[in-house]
Order: sequence, then C-alpha cells, then structure tokens
Amino acid sequence: MELFIHNLGIITKNFQSVFKFKIPKFFKNQPGKYYRRNYYDSYVVKDFTEFALSISKNEKHCFEIKSEISFGEISFGMKLNQVISLLGTPKFKLIKHYSSFDLTVLIYKDKINNNKKVSVFYFINEIFVAGEHKFSDLSKENIGFLKRMLFKKYDSEKDVEWKDFFLKNPENAIIYYNESFYISVFYLSLTESTMNHILKEISERESQVKNKLSQKEIALLKSL
Repeated sequence: MELFIHNLGIITKNFQSVFKFKIPKFFKNQPGKYYRRNYYDSYVVKDFTEFALSISKNEKHCFEIKSEISFGEISFGMKLNQVISLLGTPKFKLIKHYSSFDLTVLIYKDKINNNKKVSVFYFINEIFVAGEHKFSDLSKENIGFLKRMLFKKYDSEKDVEWKDFFLKNPENAIIYYNESFYISVFYLSLTESTMNHILKEISERESQVKNKLSQKEIALLKSL
C-alpha cells in the first residue's frame, strides 16, 4: 500500500506539471482508507473558455430581461477573498492556469428546501465572473417551481416547458438553464474584460493547433 501511494504521488505530480493545474492531495479519512478530494472535478466545466463563448453566441430560447443578474447574494466583480469571507471555506478549490489568466474555482454544497445543491464559483484573476447551481433528484413539481421562481425574480412568473433556455440583460449578464443528468442554472457576466480574456485564450490555442498541424505537414512532406 505504501509503495502504491508513493507511485501514485509521482504520477499525480507528472500529470499536474503537464496540464498546469493544482490537484488536491489524497487525504486519509479512516484508518486504512484513502479518498480523493478531486472527485469534485466532475462539477467543474471542462473547458471554461469554450463553454462561456458558446453561451454568449446562443440565441435560441433567449429571453431579454432588464433586471440586474447576480449569483444569489454574490455580485459579479466581487473578489475571491470577499466571497470566501462571506461563504466560508469551500468544499473544494481548483486553480487552472491558462496562458493569459488564472481560473480559480470554488465549490460549496448545501440544501435548499431539503433539496441537495452544489454551487460552483468561477474567478478570472480572482474576480468573480461566473457561477453555477446544480440540483439533483428534483421532482417534476420542484423543477417547474424552480423555473417559475427564476422568472419571478428576473422577469415575471411564468410556466416554461423548455428544458434549456437563456435569460440575458443589457449588461451582457446571462443565465443558462439546462435539464440533463441534473438541473443546472449557470450564471455568466460577459464584460469586455472577461470576453477579452476568453477570446485571447481561444485565439492562442487555435494558433498552437495550427502550428502543430504545420509541423506535421512539413515532416510528412520531407519524407515523401
């Protein structure tokens, strides 16, 4: 077991150095039993920049609203330390290093009306830019109630049959509601600064892909 843990630690360090994000270490919960805190990874959007850009371009089932959008009591633009000061220590913290910015993710778990809820906070260079509520095991009645309350807060109470839709205000703040394996309510603030970070990252990534393809072409052409 000691040898296994030692080798696993080496693999984890190598993986971390390649993909440039921090992975929490294994911790011992009970004698002889080891658990990974990074199972929370499944709650995090795999590619934040691509996901945010896709939301910004989607106009299907989009409701234009005038209300200010906030992630519960947390406003866009708040600093990382302010959010932690208000909400306490998160269950999980992840830092991912992009070429033009650092993305910090905090995860909290709680219940609302006896329903389990996971809340995910995204920070670009420690500034809050996006958040997501994930609900599991909601009844059909509670799903309908959730959608009505979402519209009641930001527009006017109504019944909506769609399983995915958007709410967008003039400040380019967006709420994306989606029903899949769980119920997701994703909030995103697309300020000019946020979009510049996202577009720069995607542009640099596309350039890297093109360079790799070009190198493959050159290598192949030389051998033909």
